[in-house]
Amino acid sequence: MGAYLAHSQSVPTSETAVIGPETGLPIPRFVSIGVEDARMRTQPSREHTIAYIYLRVGLPMRVLEEAAEWRYVEDHEGKQGWMHRSVLSGDRGFRVMTRTAALYARADISSPVRAEMAEGVVGRLLSCRENGWCRARVESNQGRQTGWIRSSVIWGVLADEVF
Repeated sequence: MGAYLAHSQSVPTSETAVIGPETGLPIPRFVSIGVEDARMRTQPSREHTIAYIYLRVGLPMRVLEEAAEWRYVEDHEGKQGWMHRSVLSGDRGFRVMTRTAALYARADISSPVRAEMAEGVVGRLLSCRENGWCRARVESNQGRQTGWIRSSVIWGVLADEVF
């Protein structure tokens, strides 16, 4: 199966990304959970133990390694394991990591706030700039809101990543 990342290894930054052997995409990179019942396993096969089950579509996961149809991923709490590529999506999700976070009308903290989000809110990233601002979308009881959020308050984007 090849050598897997040791849990004590540091995660490369966007500047030191390598190319994944299966997809040709950079590693590390972010993806998101694409189904309501995504299972993280201890090894890259359906016969191995389920370590965690994720129920939230859109939750971001950081890909650390690829092996055939499997991706070695890490969640926002640092839990690591193998997930089949069929339960992951290329859509970019984010999770609010601070007690509260604001979604602004423009990439400027003096612009109007479109939504106040609590820790744990999950949304979709549309793009990120080198200045630390990301265009994002969230769904709530009040409907869909699109705006700008600081990358420093979310999980789901590499340091200095632009897309």
